[in-house]
Amino acid sequence: MKPAGGAGRLNPVRKVKSIGLSSGRPGLFHGYWIVVATFACLFIFSGLGYYAFGLFVTPIQSDLGWDRADIMAAFTIFFLVQGLASPLIGWAIYIVEPRKIIAAGALAVTLGFALLSRMEGHLSFYLSYALVGAGMAAMGFYAAAS
Repeated sequence: MKPAGGAGRLNPVRKVKSIGLSSGRPGLFHGYWIVVATFACLFIFSGLGYYAFGLFVTPIQSDLGWDRADIMAAFTIFFLVQGLASPLIGWAIYIVEPRKIIAAGALAVTLGFALLSRMEGHLSFYLSYALVGAGMAAMGFYAAAS
């Protein structure tokens, strides 16, 4: 028996059967783009949703003259809305494509932050941050895990 490649030599280039991880086209694997998009969503979710709020408490307190409790109530509303919206978001992800839910969540977060820049009082502050919480639920951990 002769080895593959003929003339007694081994063929260094063999064709490997695809196992469905690539489309056969050259370039970056499609799944890596999904990982990058998921990382971006979770980065925004964590940075803007959780960690950045504490940076703005003192400036809001000094500019608007509000109590710290009034400001932190918005953060509580954010978590409550996010927790209450999560089962609905999970159901929606089951029914609709996750990327559409993530896009709707990103739109809600954008609208919520735009409304926060135009707030007039406590009610508009709380409602805007509730919208941000619902949007963050739609583009957060549940959507990223789907």
